[in-house]
Formats: sequence, C-alpha cells, structure tokens
Amino acid sequence: MKGLKSASALLTTVICFALLVSCNSSPKKAESAYRKMYDHARLAQDYHTAISALTLMAVHDSAGNPWVYDSLAFYHYFYNYTPGVVRNPNTPLYYAQKGLDIAPGNVFLKELKGKLQLEMGKDTLSYNLFSELWQQTHDYTYWWDMTFIQLGARGRFQDADSMILMVMSTPESDSKKVRLEHIPERMREEVPAKAAFLYLKGIMLNAQKQPLKAAETWNEALKIAPDFYAVKRSFYEMQQAAQQGR
Repeated sequence: MKGLKSASALLTTVICFALLVSCNSSPKKAESAYRKMYDHARLAQDYHTAISALTLMAVHDSAGNPWVYDSLAFYHYFYNYTPGVVRNPNTPLYYAQKGLDIAPGNVFLKELKGKLQLEMGKDTLSYNLFSELWQQTHDYTYWWDMTFIQLGARGRFQDADSMILMVMSTPESDSKKVRLEHIPERMREEVPAKAAFLYLKGIMLNAQKQPLKAAETWNEALKIAPDFYAVKRSFYEMQQAAQQGR
C-alpha cells in the first residue's frame, strides 16, 4: 500500500513538472491548465493531485488567485491526513497565513489558523483568536471552540460548564448552528447549537467519571439531532471502554 502511494505521489509530481515546463512560455495557458487539473482532481476526489495543482497556481500567479491559499490551507488541513500518523500542522498554517497576509479579515482562514494553533498546543493563541471571531460574528461555532479549549486543553471544567449553561439558557440555541469537523473520517456536520453543547456537557460528565449522566446528556442531544455523528461515536467509544474494563 505504501509503495502504491509513493508511486502515485511520484506520478503526480512528474505530471505537474511536465505541465510546468510545457506551459512556461504561455502564462494564460499555464493558468488554464493548472485550473483544469485542479477541477478534475477535485471532482475525482484526488486530493493529492488537487494540492499539487493548487501549489502550481500559487507559484504561477498567487496575486491573481488569492482564493488558492484558502483552498491550499483547507486541503492540507482536512484532506492531507493519514489516520494514525502525526502530521505537520505547519504546512496548512503556512498557507493560511499567506492568505491572511493578502486578506487579514478572512474569517475562514482565521478559523483555520485557530484550529491549527490548538493542534500545535498553543491554546492561548487559539482561544484568543476564536474569542475575536465570536465577538465579530456571534457564530456559535466559535463559542463552542472556546468551550472545547477550556474543557479539553485546559481542564477547566467549571469555566466550561458556565459557558455551556450560557448557551443552553439562550432561546436562540435551538435555531443557531455549530459546525464540527471529524478529520480522520473526512467528515463535516452542522448541528443545532443546543445539541452541540449537550455533546460537550456529556464529554465533561464522562471525564468526571459520571458515564450514566453523560449517556443521558448525549441522548438529549440525539433527540435534537438524531444523526449527530460525534455523539454516536462517543457512545461507541464509551461501550468499547466499558468492554475493555471488564
């Protein structure tokens, strides 16, 4: 399997080099070729080739295609990941910062930067960035990210609980949404804010050795969002842990 992946990566590199050489004399032809290469790879879900095409576009004319950095940062963050292998977050962070240098107010790249900072263990920088985004947009996704940092990265259960209660007591928690990403599964979901924060509450209760209360809380979340993948995964992990503990 590793040999096939290496061969595929080598083939992609050769193709990209050939395109670069053949299109070098005509900037417009080069840009068109790279864009077609990217579009085909994206439709085929060939993410390695898509990343190669985007990289060529960035090198060729980054000023004329600033969106390329958005895509490069996201593809490296979300798709260029091998389960069980520690990745280098500096790569998507590099492209996110390149995009922010061009458009400092880019909310998408700020969000991505905050997630990468957290991945790198820089929870204070991440928390501050999500706090800035929350104040700017009032998107409950960023309040969820802040709460997650308090809970997971810092272990401040009391602070996290207060933040969860704030959302639960807000009537708009039924209508507002939270976006969640599950990178190993290459999956994204959007759920009502109330369900998303019940999920966090369940995680906190489980961490406090209260599995029954955690399960009850997750069941409440499923009543609101029956297809909530993160909750179903947590139930599965709880069952696995219980079986191993026997």
